[in-house]
Amino acid sequence: MRMTGWTRHISRSLPTVIVLAAIVFATLASIRPIGDPDLFWHIHTGDWIRAHAAIPEVDSFSHTFAGRPLHLVDWLSDLLLSWVHSAGGLVGIEILSASLALAIMLVTVARTCRRHTPTLLITGGMLLIYAGSAGRIYSRPQTFGLLFASIEVLLLEHALSASDNLPSRRCLWLLLPLVCLWSNLHGSSPLGLVLLALFVAGDLWEHRGADVRTLMKSTATWLLLFCTTAGSMLLASNPIGRLEMCFALARSRFFHSVVTEWQPTEWQVLAGPIGLLGALVCIGLVLDARAVRAWEWLLVAFSGWLASTAWRFVPFFALVAGPVGLRHWARVLTEKIEPRIAKWRIADATASAAIVGAAFVIAFACNQPTRWLGGALRPTGGLARGLFPENAARFIARERPLGPVFNSFHWGGYLMWAVPDLRVFIDGRTETLYDDAFLKENTDLAPENWRELFSKYGVTWAVITPCPVEEDIASDPDWATVYFDDVAAILVRRTEPNAALVERLGYRFVTAEGLRKGTGPQNAPDMLAEAGRVVMAAPASGRAHLALANALLATGDEPGYEREAAEARRLAPYLGTVWFRIGIRHLIARRPGARLELARAVELAPLSTQFREMLALACLVEHDVEAAALAIAPILGSHPVTVRLAQLSASDLGRMLGIASPSSMRLSPSTEKH
Repeated sequence: MRMTGWTRHISRSLPTVIVLAAIVFATLASIRPIGDPDLFWHIHTGDWIRAHAAIPEVDSFSHTFAGRPLHLVDWLSDLLLSWVHSAGGLVGIEILSASLALAIMLVTVARTCRRHTPTLLITGGMLLIYAGSAGRIYSRPQTFGLLFASIEVLLLEHALSASDNLPSRRCLWLLLPLVCLWSNLHGSSPLGLVLLALFVAGDLWEHRGADVRTLMKSTATWLLLFCTTAGSMLLASNPIGRLEMCFALARSRFFHSVVTEWQPTEWQVLAGPIGLLGALVCIGLVLDARAVRAWEWLLVAFSGWLASTAWRFVPFFALVAGPVGLRHWARVLTEKIEPRIAKWRIADATASAAIVGAAFVIAFACNQPTRWLGGALRPTGGLARGLFPENAARFIARERPLGPVFNSFHWGGYLMWAVPDLRVFIDGRTETLYDDAFLKENTDLAPENWRELFSKYGVTWAVITPCPVEEDIASDPDWATVYFDDVAAILVRRTEPNAALVERLGYRFVTAEGLRKGTGPQNAPDMLAEAGRVVMAAPASGRAHLALANALLATGDEPGYEREAAEARRLAPYLGTVWFRIGIRHLIARRPGARLELARAVELAPLSTQFREMLALACLVEHDVEAAALAIAPILGSHPVTVRLAQLSASDLGRMLGIASPSSMRLSPSTEKH
């Protein structure tokens, strides 16, 4: 049957429509809740630049490093983020994320598409590339670096593939403004020089057999381009300081050991989309080895090596090397399957449409994340749940605690953004401001040494995540809790300058983990009033409702305890401490379900020694010695108690955890304190 004009037009347009649909998917999938803690100090820095019409050279955002040199390398990104945020708020930031994803995917398609390239190869390959890079495609300076790296490779590939008169092509000189802009947007601009060097080396290798005059002319042109590009990279703020910072960062073993994105990529990544993409790239190059250019081998080898050194560079490999392998797959396939065969075109379009349609259904209709789609979910905005101390920041802005603050590491940027005049303790400017010694002090923070750190920096109040340090500070008689929820707690020293705040808002009976020692029915009216105030301050907090439940239990109101405990579980099912505290109460009272609640706590916090030991106790109460051993096994050797447990018999284990014999099943006083 002959095709009519309309059917022929539709047949020719269908591949383009499918590819555009895949691009739309990647763009919409990039609209997700904001979870990057560094975004906020970037916005705050941009606000400062706009207000002072200058680039900051010393720190003015922290009280610990105030006045120290600041090696700011992303000033233009910070300024852009500030403009976008002032114009559109966090919605504007999410639109910027989608725009960056759109630009990156368009460049990726431009690098992949060649005449007669199968649509299935483009769409499937693009989804793999997006899945491998989605974790870094959002509103942050590094994303600008990924975009500019993709554009540079596109320009170089176009120039080197178009003509033998390679270095003289005018588009290559676009690298000068490109690298200059890149250098002011993100500190990864030296990668632009490395990419250029790889193309130069590959081109010179391919023309090594040319006559001397031609080779020297080509070399001179490349050298001029390289030197001028290097010069354009230096047209940025504090170019020498930023280079020193880059070298210091590369040498810092401690920094690499504590910042996850700088740690070596684990082999498990090969089981995901980036592993499949890497395999496709390698197989494509091998199958089409005769047509592979020297600079393509170098490009894939360099980006692959870089991705193996740190998680941070995995998206770089996906975006730089992915299109190279896909192009050679396209060459191999078009040689085997004649693209003019109508049946192949129909099958190609059908399979491509099915893949893109499945992506939309899984991510947007079913709202089910999978790493094969980069964790894509239905487009949503706002802040990621449970990552930022939103309510605590509002409390700080309203009550204004005085003196130097201590804050958890990932919250510094958010706090300086949410409370602009607050000078934080630490934030995410690790490579541009804070030194390794200071970072180590924060990394090593524990119940045993927080007093020393707070004394060194004169800390008078703290906003901190739920952790053993928070529990220890709250139990110190010199400190008082004035606010807590499921994300954060605010604690202040009882002496000046916050004595009045403690007198007015400090909790005397209730803590985030239970009731203070000595609290009982004799304090019932004040205790219940205080617990009600906790819930009023954080009505959606599971820990707040758990505090009220404990207060009700202390007054003998068992039904009230069960009601509030159930509400705590409903509001904070993701908090291991909620399940742990309820499980212990039920274990003491010999109620059914204690073991399941403690098992849930261990599931949420598998490395907690305390959680596992209490689960082992619950198992022993039920005469299940095997399950107790399994509960303890993962932490053997990590805690003095568990080292001893490993050497004990089952009966000894029962006695050590407070069970004198299987018949008595009595909890020890040390257990009841929990």
